[in-house]
Amino acid sequence: MSEDKCLLCLRDGVNVTKHHLIPKTTHTNKKVKKKYSSEEMNEGIMICRPCHSNIHALYTEKELLAKYTTLDSLQSDDGVVKFSKWVSDKPSDLKTKNKRSNRRK
Repeated sequence: MSEDKCLLCLRDGVNVTKHHLIPKTTHTNKKVKKKYSSEEMNEGIMICRPCHSNIHALYTEKELLAKYTTLDSLQSDDGVVKFSKWVSDKPSDLKTKNKRSNRRK
């Protein structure tokens, strides 16, 4: 983790983590390997932990792979936008507890 600016909530001076746009759990899938280069599979965006946790609470790895493989697609998603707006004025050391979606069960 390093301190930087979150690309989703746009908070400065927050600890950010790399969110892989192609989920790491899918990197060994033959179809994924055929569709994406190694470089594409390792592309990611730097986002704060609350935004990162929110994305994984909202969507399964399969859903992320199917619909959310770009920063633009994440920034245009209603659930991501709603959370990003909410967290945007919170302190940089905010700890959140994101509940996993019922769809994940």
